[in-house]
Amino acid sequence: MSGLTAAARAALGAPGIENVDGQLHLLVPVVNMGEAALSGLEVHAVKLGGAARLSPAAFPVVLGMLEARSAASFAVRFAGKGLVAGKRYLLSLVVNYTFGNVVHCLQLNRHVRIPAPSPVVVAPLHARVTTVLAQNTWRYTLHNDEAPDSGLYVSSLALMISAPVMITGTPPGWRGETDGISYVFWRAADYLHPYPNHVMPGQALAGFRLNSPHAASQASAAAMSSWNHTLDAAGPVLTADAHACYVLTPYRS
Repeated sequence: MSGLTAAARAALGAPGIENVDGQLHLLVPVVNMGEAALSGLEVHAVKLGGAARLSPAAFPVVLGMLEARSAASFAVRFAGKGLVAGKRYLLSLVVNYTFGNVVHCLQLNRHVRIPAPSPVVVAPLHARVTTVLAQNTWRYTLHNDEAPDSGLYVSSLALMISAPVMITGTPPGWRGETDGISYVFWRAADYLHPYPNHVMPGQALAGFRLNSPHAASQASAAAMSSWNHTLDAAGPVLTADAHACYVLTPYRS
């Protein structure tokens, strides 16, 4: 085996799979089996048999540097319709990475078995982010899709990014912070009940905006937290790892 071949051994690890509420939640590891680091690791496509992918809605998903003998994981969510518990289906990824100043593109395959359905242990937060793109600008609207009697109000939005950005829009009553290259965090500037700037069930809040010198987009991990106004306590959180929560952000292509 050549040194390049030995050093550039990307493989698809065994994913964690949950069959919950008619959806399949996968935590998929990409493993570097070689003896040198891979840089710029990106996932450009994911398929599971003929299942419809629910999230991420777009690609790439940037995983970044992958050290030798290590793994990087990302979450993906599929509709369970047409997939039978107990049967095996082909999980397929298309990935790019750089090694030795050369960009490599690989398709990684692995057969996986669909587990039996399991009950929902903790009800997730029903919230989402919609994105409008124009002229190097990413505009976000935060939607609280909870039922009116849930008591769950959305109180923050966090994005993991991998390209230079500036926060150029924050809704009134919220605060934004970023290091300009790895994360963006918006939160309601409320400290006392009744928290008037939280996003109430059934409502949406626009005005979140990023600008970047880069025009392309990638799917980035996002997290949304909630506050239970009925209990005056922290509520459920949506994350990329647990719920395949992704939002389009600038992409350094």
